[in-house]
Amino acid sequence: MSDKANETVWVMGDADINELRGSICTLETRTELERSAISYQKCADLLGIDLNSFGLKLDEQAPMTVVEAKRIRDAFCPDCTLDYLLESDSPAIPTI
Repeated sequence: MSDKANETVWVMGDADINELRGSICTLETRTELERSAISYQKCADLLGIDLNSFGLKLDEQAPMTVVEAKRIRDAFCPDCTLDYLLESDSPAIPTI
């Protein structure tokens, strides 16, 4: 039997992509980490990713999951809400 039979394929529509775009790291996350004197390397280590990957999340080039945002909040920014940390200053992609 082929390994492909057990693979899961995820198909994302425009609405899913827009929802994912809303779950992206932002300027507020960067500001809070700097205010708390938390290095980006500490965050990358917490998430189990390399520094470059974490940088992509901060630059809104890669999505940050809710689980990742919660881990950062719980470890470094416990007084911040997830809404605040994930608020984006980038324009939203319009839905069709």
